[in-house]
Amino acid sequence: MPSKEELIFAQMFPFSDKAKNLIKKEKFLLEDVSEEVMARAKIMLLNAFRKKPYSVNGISFSNELMLNEIYAFPVAKILLSEMSSFDLNRKFALTFSLNTFGFLEKEKNNDKLLRLFDDFKIKFSLSENKAFFLSVSLKEFLSMPSFRELKLVNQSISNGRVFLTKNDSIRFISNLSYKKINSSLPIETKGIPKKFKENANVLKQEFFSLKKTLPEFKFAGNLKTEFIPPCMSFLYGKLSSGSKLTHIANFDLACFLINSRTSKEDFLKLYSRASNFKEKLVLYHYSNIKGKEAKPKYSSPSCNKVVEHSLCLRNETCEGIKSPLGYYIRNLKNLKKSKKPQTESK
Repeated sequence: MPSKEELIFAQMFPFSDKAKNLIKKEKFLLEDVSEEVMARAKIMLLNAFRKKPYSVNGISFSNELMLNEIYAFPVAKILLSEMSSFDLNRKFALTFSLNTFGFLEKEKNNDKLLRLFDDFKIKFSLSENKAFFLSVSLKEFLSMPSFRELKLVNQSISNGRVFLTKNDSIRFISNLSYKKINSSLPIETKGIPKKFKENANVLKQEFFSLKKTLPEFKFAGNLKTEFIPPCMSFLYGKLSSGSKLTHIANFDLACFLINSRTSKEDFLKLYSRASNFKEKLVLYHYSNIKGKEAKPKYSSPSCNKVVEHSLCLRNETCEGIKSPLGYYIRNLKNLKKSKKPQTESK
């Protein structure tokens, strides 16, 4: 039986090689998947679908509960692959990426953060300079796609090494976890037990029903939410589902929406869904950001600012982008370009 420490690590980071090795040692078989494991896997997918945080069940409690949680991750990936939804794949990866960031941000001794660097086979050196946490070689820094958001020109470089703060190190690992999970999907499901296909079909029907019955927020105006960048899409999703945001997250999202020409009515409609909604306060912030001129008083945040506020969820679609508003505008232009040939052909 693995140690309690090994179980906790694998439960927190089920995408890790350590978790995979633990599952192999336990001789986990798909034919033996219990109803408890299947239920946890379904909850993982349901939370990802609804863009809600996934609460890990049973950390530091019984070994059985922790093993069920660890087994549920590959089971969820199989169900997900049977459902053939690229959007849900992305949401699933994002859920665990955010979980990873949350766990590491709360950690005091940095042990799990360093273990994840080892798990990803990233060579590092702890920094003697108190302003930084660790350093990696310049070559390794440039070879990591997820590091592009950190921008080399903004980093501290000395003797061929790039120095990272603890916050940047955590963001780096959480982004790598997103990429690792998302790129691993879908997986081969040929020959899986019949109950997996049955449960995947049930989930499909549940998700289809939820799409029709869940109160969906829609702007009355022209804002195209499908073109919003990952960072703002996540904040928008949390707010529209009734969750409250931090002050800085509220401000960044508000600046983005107002600079995207969101009307006061739509702005109020969205923020009214938050659990801590106060109409007078929301209207005050709207007026303050909008200002009295044609151009808003406060501009949409840059990508650097979003990173600084620990809100960045950059992925491959963000290549070459310097701000969330730039991302949105680029998508609008691409939409117009794609429609133009059709119009001309007619």
